[in-house]
Amino acid sequence: MTADEIFRGRLIMAPMTRGTDLPFRRLATEWGAEVCVGEMAYAHKVAKRDRAESALIRRHPDEKIFGVQLAGKHPEVMAEAARIAEQAGADFVDVNLGCPIDEAVRRGFGAALLSRATRVADIVSAMKAAVAIPVTVKLRLGWSSEKPTFLKIARAAQEAGADAIALHPR
Repeated sequence: MTADEIFRGRLIMAPMTRGTDLPFRRLATEWGAEVCVGEMAYAHKVAKRDRAESALIRRHPDEKIFGVQLAGKHPEVMAEAARIAEQAGADFVDVNLGCPIDEAVRRGFGAALLSRATRVADIVSAMKAAVAIPVTVKLRLGWSSEKPTFLKIARAAQEAGADAIALHPR
């Protein structure tokens, strides 16, 4: 399925850390969501097949279209996690470039990547090479309102092959 087939004209439930777990996604599906995205999963834990993190990429049969959102900073680890998500039945994988929580920023992923266009391009490129499903990116306007970086980051992701880009402006 292409990104256009997945997203065009559909009601999409956005990923929310500690919010879009499987029971919530089932409710969202009942309320009309056609595309569901799991809550952010740490790529390094998915790649190591951590049991708790693996639960975040589990799909319910009622989910018509399901995406896995991954957070990480190492292209090869993100690629491996994307492969595992694809094998688990994901229709697309999403790169989290917006998580502002301390743990993510301290570790150098999520919103911390909003100033690292080359790293973002490397991540997207590695993931595209690893999977046959679409690779998408979710980003914020920038690290601060005084210094928006979304255009530079979005261009880097697009040039690296991202199939779709979602902007979460706040």
